[in-house]
Amino acid sequence: MLKKEIQQTCRTIAVIVSTSTVYGMMGFFYSFLGLLHYEKHIVSFEPFHYLTIQEIGGHFLFGFIPGLVSRNWKIASICGLMAITIDTDHLLYFFRLIEGRIDHSILFAAISSIFMGLLLSQINIFQKIFTSKTLSNKNSIFVQIFIISMVAFFTHIAYDTVIDKEPWFPFFAPFSFERILIPQNSGWIFEIISVLLIYLYFRRSDRKIIASGS
Repeated sequence: MLKKEIQQTCRTIAVIVSTSTVYGMMGFFYSFLGLLHYEKHIVSFEPFHYLTIQEIGGHFLFGFIPGLVSRNWKIASICGLMAITIDTDHLLYFFRLIEGRIDHSILFAAISSIFMGLLLSQINIFQKIFTSKTLSNKNSIFVQIFIISMVAFFTHIAYDTVIDKEPWFPFFAPFSFERILIPQNSGWIFEIISVLLIYLYFRRSDRKIIASGS
């Protein structure tokens, strides 16, 4: 019995990590769109300088806390890890190929959320681990993953905004690479939006369960 529980836990962790990795890879490849924008002076930086406990832990907590509203530690964990892996664009920035934060755009948020939902709703192992009474079919799984992906994006922006004295983001890349400065305190607005997205989705799901008599 203990062996079975350990195996189940390992599978769950593997799915959480692999899902976050896929999300990070999407951010990495999306950032290649930055090559469409010629920048004469791209300032290089050392990406490992940003791999601090504060940076990693901050992004994770900003994603994890809204995820807890779902009352599911697996969903909270995946929100936290996805909020970290979006920064894979740092690798391209390191080699002076692009300006940073290309995948911090509205288009990426939409595309990545749709792609993650379509992909994971088709994978059996994901359905077995994350499927609960609130997820009765693939459409429900798609919606949940879409919400989780959007929350990961919003919470990442929230943390970047709160800790950065001048939070600039290319929100409209690749249509426009002009960076937009947003007020530092507005980071908390993104965090609140994330909490509301999770809360409203799961509250609606719980109501459906009660109505169906499950």
